[in-house]
Amino acid sequence: MNLTDQLLKENSKNNAREIADYIGNNSSRFKNLVAIFLNGPYLITQRSSWPLSLCVDQNPNLITSHLGVIIKFIEKPNLHNAVKRNILRVLCNLPIQKKYHASIINLCFKVVTNRSEPVAVKVHAISLLSKILVDYPSLNHELKVIIEDQLPYATSAFISRATKVLQKLN
Repeated sequence: MNLTDQLLKENSKNNAREIADYIGNNSSRFKNLVAIFLNGPYLITQRSSWPLSLCVDQNPNLITSHLGVIIKFIEKPNLHNAVKRNILRVLCNLPIQKKYHASIINLCFKVVTNRSEPVAVKVHAISLLSKILVDYPSLNHELKVIIEDQLPYATSAFISRATKVLQKLN
């Protein structure tokens, strides 16, 4: 399968699953998908983030050797919302090495405090923060204040996740 051609066919759940099924637990195919994700262009990066997340859901060990470059990549400005949403969701479900904590904490705080970020991206960012801040309890108060500040204007999805995160932080 030519992954770039397949990604250009359509942006659909079925296509994302077909690509993820093709990759399976094959690390060289996954490495190819990561390269396509990182090198774009913009549309390809956006579309490849979904099957990439599905691959990691099925085989979390695949991303281990790529985690550093992916974390560095999502720190870039002007990424498509789907890219941020999919990668943050993946990170929520992985054990994160301490060497990446500072980068992830900074990124997630930027996401959560940015009023223009979509709710789905913010929800994954606060979940990821709550997971990592277990090791940095001194930052819990900062996250609580940010979440509580947004609650009066938040969507039900944000309120639901925020309530769970606030309970965990307390």
